[in-house]
Amino acid sequence: MTRKVTATGTIISEPKFLFEQMAIDLFEKDGDTYFIAIELLSRYAWIIKITSKAQLQYVIRRLLFLIPTPGTIISDDENAIKSTEVLRLYEEEGIQHVQISAYHPESNGICERVIGTIRNLSNSQTAVSCAHPLINALKTYNATIHSTTGFSPVEVLFGKQPEIDPTIQERNKQREAIREVAKEKIRQKKEKNLILQNKRVTGKMINYQVGDLIPHKRRFQGTWSEPTVIKEINQLTKTVTIGNKQTRHFNEIRPLHRPEGSIIGFHDYPTPPG
Repeated sequence: MTRKVTATGTIISEPKFLFEQMAIDLFEKDGDTYFIAIELLSRYAWIIKITSKAQLQYVIRRLLFLIPTPGTIISDDENAIKSTEVLRLYEEEGIQHVQISAYHPESNGICERVIGTIRNLSNSQTAVSCAHPLINALKTYNATIHSTTGFSPVEVLFGKQPEIDPTIQERNKQREAIREVAKEKIRQKKEKNLILQNKRVTGKMINYQVGDLIPHKRRFQGTWSEPTVIKEINQLTKTVTIGNKQTRHFNEIRPLHRPEGSIIGFHDYPTPPG
């Protein structure tokens, strides 16, 4: 019979202090490529223009000279972001790298949302009114109250209140109070995301096992492959590894079934491909 489970979303614990976690990504605008890094407690963003993905290692190293070394860097499976040179840099700096599937509920959705916000802010500024719309858009984003934390990123990161000038002690107390509220709002947002993710899960989720034969969707083509053997399963990211070390999310594969409904396994197939 068909093996079914209720697959629940997995969340990464919310950051407890500044620079505990950062998310990074690449995006393009007006023909140029940009690197974005986001500190996940404050949601403060940095953007650096790059001329080629090959220089990403140097861009990240440059950023690390300017900020405290983060404990964890989260990214998707973009090849440039997980290149040998970049991973070696993480190892040198003692940074844990967490790679998240693009389909995972805790993927770089934060980066995507920030990129979308900055794109919209930049597009709303004309060349006449702003010589550097992307820079101004970034400044506007960092100075605007964030819907998740309830504070602007610059306020959480620097404890900055432009309209008042508190003493050092008052500033520190204010900074800590802001960060505590920001942490709680991030925690609540993650719990809400988890609930929404679980509501989207249906009984169609299969408890795949190593050795099962599955067709997988060919990316950029939309067609299904011949059956391929599952070699590894990652329940955290809801992905499987198939031939040539390719990874596919559960949404990109489907089981083979016998007429009576049970899944066809590796040993049941006379000449398994892959």
